[in-house]
Amino acid sequence: MTPLIGRDRELQALEGWLAGAPSRGGSLVIYGEPGIGKSALLYVAAERSAERGWRTLRTDGAPSETRLPFAALNKLLRPAIGEASQLAPAQRAALERAFGMVDAPAPQLFRVALAVLDLLTAVAGERPLLLLVEDTHWLDRTSSEVLAFVARRLASDPIFLLATSRPSSYDPLLEGIERRVQLGPLSDADAVRLLSHSGHGLDPRSRRAVLEAAAGNPLALVELPKAFSLDEDVDARIRWLPMTDRLERAFAARVSQLGEATRGLLLVAALTDADDVSVLIRAASLMRDRQVGVDDLVPATAAGLVAVRWRRVRFRHPLVRSAVYHAATPARRQAGHAALAEVLAGDPDQSAWHRAEATFEADESVALDLEAAARRAERRGATSEAIALWERSAQLSLPASGRSGRLLQAAELAADLGDVRLNAHLGRLLGECDLTKHERLRLESVREMTQPSMLGRAARIEALLDLADQANADGDLELAMRFLWRAALRCWTVSLGHQV
Repeated sequence: MTPLIGRDRELQALEGWLAGAPSRGGSLVIYGEPGIGKSALLYVAAERSAERGWRTLRTDGAPSETRLPFAALNKLLRPAIGEASQLAPAQRAALERAFGMVDAPAPQLFRVALAVLDLLTAVAGERPLLLLVEDTHWLDRTSSEVLAFVARRLASDPIFLLATSRPSSYDPLLEGIERRVQLGPLSDADAVRLLSHSGHGLDPRSRRAVLEAAAGNPLALVELPKAFSLDEDVDARIRWLPMTDRLERAFAARVSQLGEATRGLLLVAALTDADDVSVLIRAASLMRDRQVGVDDLVPATAAGLVAVRWRRVRFRHPLVRSAVYHAATPARRQAGHAALAEVLAGDPDQSAWHRAEATFEADESVALDLEAAARRAERRGATSEAIALWERSAQLSLPASGRSGRLLQAAELAADLGDVRLNAHLGRLLGECDLTKHERLRLESVREMTQPSMLGRAARIEALLDLADQANADGDLELAMRFLWRAALRCWTVSLGHQV
């Protein structure tokens, strides 16, 4: 591993934080731009906690799993799920339902959070426990909310939660974390020291170009010299690009040197978090229409782009995944998603999403699969994920086959979440639809929940009562009750005197 040059202060802070065990737990997030060294500090924390005899559980966010409910939480708890037998039956059932281990209605998120906290407390009863959560900005919302609940309740147990995130990101987990460490660029002197470890063989001109382009970013200082060795004019192409683009360009240069079979394997790996080697080989073989083997991964591991352990493939850095994705043409990405949809047919939610990503035109069969996945997400209580699935289902629907109804399902769920921005977006899409009378009533209910005008107070209450009558006449008692409830709220919040 490249030495952590220029991070003495952060390492001391990390050491002091870990030294608090076993008297109490705590939470800490490391902020920083891509490539700044957040993952390296997590690696050090894992090493030092292992030296102390601690147990470590780890998860990370992934772009392809942000819509899959409890995905990150499932990955975190998978090594400890056997110990759920210590939980009360109701809590054990909440976890089983949340993780889709049984087909049952969704548990309340609060029950899932309590079950997770009790499970972690039981695990930490034997020895201190370190939870590593990488890339919180890519966590699915349900996992983030549960981990935020846990993070606020660690003071009395030897449980430590260490997370990484980008500075401009927001997710519920960050609200629950008590301490923050900001990683900035390396100093000029430390950048020169790090480059001396990674830039062997660079001529003085190239060294200056790397230092200027990297701007103190450790990953850039390690990776850009490799790009320079591939293309003597690379500095002219990367100097004026934003940092993330510079790094992706460096990675893409390395990817382009690989054979077609290896690039195909990397592409399907970038499109999914199903990291089993056999799954990726089957998908890559389908995409190429010829057999791909495990040996085709060797050039990628030799280039330092991926690591393979226990038949699992993992990108060494998120920017590798990003570079692989952007280096592929839309047609190649479409073919990769189609292959993954076929290989992952046993997982209806994953398969439906990949089918959707492989579809550029309206397709009712795909829309129906997404609708089914959305309903399953609703039953699990994964509201944010269900909204995304309903919207994607609507995008692939023919106008006459339920597009407006699916958008309304998404809008009603977004209203329940109180997400005004998302509702405004869905409202614009609904404005382009030809709504039935009943659908217009449903949209009016959504608008009342998300943008309740206080103008014409008494008149608005009367209007809500009239809308309730219309909904009841249409046979939608639930919608009628919503309008009555909103009317009652207005009566309670606004003093109308004899008018009421």
